[in-house]
Amino acid sequence: MLALQIISALLLLLNKYFVFKKKTIGWSLGILGTITITIYFYLQMVLEDRGNLWIMVVYDVALIFIMIYGYLVSSSVKKHNLNKVLKKWNLIFKIVIFTITTVVCIFFLIQAINENLVLIQFFSVLGGLVGTIFLALNKKTVNIIGWISYLFTHLLVTYLMIETGSPFIAICQIFSAAVAFAGMRNEFLNRHV
Repeated sequence: MLALQIISALLLLLNKYFVFKKKTIGWSLGILGTITITIYFYLQMVLEDRGNLWIMVVYDVALIFIMIYGYLVSSSVKKHNLNKVLKKWNLIFKIVIFTITTVVCIFFLIQAINENLVLIQFFSVLGGLVGTIFLALNKKTVNIIGWISYLFTHLLVTYLMIETGSPFIAICQIFSAAVAFAGMRNEFLNRHV
């Protein structure tokens, strides 16, 4: 379990770094990291009886789809053929991503109302979804919202991971928050460029 925790935390940290650097590999690492952390939370729930972690599993599955969209957008900037595909299917991709996000947010809201989800968890998953979507859209006007959402989310998740006994993920969340802060700062400084 520790190996999954370390691998997923490192992949997701590298994801933020390379997305910050505008490299397509960041989205690939994010997809792998999100798959790995989904497996980690599922195994924690099933094998170690760590409680109901379906919230995290559902959240991470939604992130996989959003990161795939981020990969396609990032790749289309560099590859003409993929750009044609993305232009043709862009509206469908956006509808699917926003539908998944809406359904997941409704699921989390129901969980919060039923008290299966504490407020800090609700805001951390909401911030993660919003941050990933806005960075996946890869537009200067919304990237700043993505980085602000990520900064907020990584600070909340640091606290949650300390509370749930996942110290390595918590440490990587602190570094991810630093990358999000750098991304936010960079977007502010380059707003008019």
